[in-house]
Amino acid sequence: MPRSLHSSSVVPGGLVVDHVQAGAGLTLTTRPIASSARCPGCGQPSSRVHSRYTRTVSDLPVAGRRIVIDIRVCRFRCAGADCRTKIFAERLGPDLAAPYARRNARLECSRGMGDTPPTQRTGS
Repeated sequence: MPRSLHSSSVVPGGLVVDHVQAGAGLTLTTRPIASSARCPGCGQPSSRVHSRYTRTVSDLPVAGRRIVIDIRVCRFRCAGADCRTKIFAERLGPDLAAPYARRNARLECSRGMGDTPPTQRTGS
């Protein structure tokens, strides 16, 4: 009986998949569901997009395939008149990836448990 691969088992919550590219692994092009973010300086919500950039995060392999998630992240302008933070990037959340992390929380957790052979740990 063949098993189907559901997107919920691959795509972390809070993301929308725009494109899937299959090869030796899977590359998912995604974007966050939220259209606004809170300024880390003053906490005021902002939906004024300054620019966008792509953040690449590795995930746990599924069905023997390496998973890479390309996330189209927004930079926002803070609307607070007294806030020193003028431009900030939206946060992905601790369950997806910490700031500046290149691996998501699931992959970091599994690497810390020692279930990956040392020969596969070289490189990022």
